[in-house]
Amino acid sequence: MTRTAWVNAPLLPMKHRRELEQQLGESASAYIEGAEDALNWYSALRHDEEQGLTPTEQQAQLLTIAKTAKALANALESLDETTRDLLEIRRERRRRTAKIPTPHFLLDLAEDAESAHPPIKRGVDGPKLILVRQLARHFELATGRRPGVTDNGPFARALRPVLLAAKIPSTNIRPLIKRAVNR
Repeated sequence: MTRTAWVNAPLLPMKHRRELEQQLGESASAYIEGAEDALNWYSALRHDEEQGLTPTEQQAQLLTIAKTAKALANALESLDETTRDLLEIRRERRRRTAKIPTPHFLLDLAEDAESAHPPIKRGVDGPKLILVRQLARHFELATGRRPGVTDNGPFARALRPVLLAAKIPSTNIRPLIKRAVNR
């Protein structure tokens, strides 16, 4: 689920971790782990927004990846053993160390690219809304309690340090919480 391979996400500073540990007790470590994963996704969504790609453009790129991966997989499967050996010898002569992807790997990549659907971002709060939804889910999994919508409730208090780590103002977050938990 984590997308840190291509985006550097903000991690929770120690003071925010300690605050969450005081608030959530034994549930803190599970919530913190989920919060950091949610921050990774938030950071990746913000990065996508900055790149200016619409969900339609992202979907077109994914379909290009799928078609290309399928074509390459078919081409690799059609090679006979002699041609594969020649390809490997040329790679060794050029001192290339990366392995040639297997057709199975490429077909899996094509399937993943075809089934991926970029999230639709509605309004300016799209990434924030996704972040708060993920945090609500992690809060419920960690504590066993449904997240409430009150400004000073347990969920809002657990949400504030994460929002601060993401550099999101944490004032008047009740409307965002209500949208995120659909109440």
